[in-house]
Amino acid sequence: RKVRRQALRIALSDKFLNNKLIVLDELTCEAPKTKTVVDMLNAVKAEGKTLILLNEVNDNTELSVRNIYSAAACLADHASVYDILNANTLVATEASVKYFEEALLDE
Repeated sequence: RKVRRQALRIALSDKFLNNKLIVLDELTCEAPKTKTVVDMLNAVKAEGKTLILLNEVNDNTELSVRNIYSAAACLADHASVYDILNANTLVATEASVKYFEEALLDE
């Protein structure tokens, strides 16, 4: 358990230090439109494989993201170290970043 936390810390730190972590205030889609998410990813200049970390289940966002070949969405508490390292860019909501801060500081 401690090793997994340490690996998660290292993976997130690496993305942050290399400017591959993009934090958004909120990410919600009013309707399941792939174009909305593609436009958002282009606006934040997400390159390559992109992992979108959500803090809560949002069906419209998940439906919008699943049609994009180079992007995936998952809940912050379900993200593995492999998922984070495999992605070139992380797009996270503020709430998901707070989840990681709380989860990784508990020792």
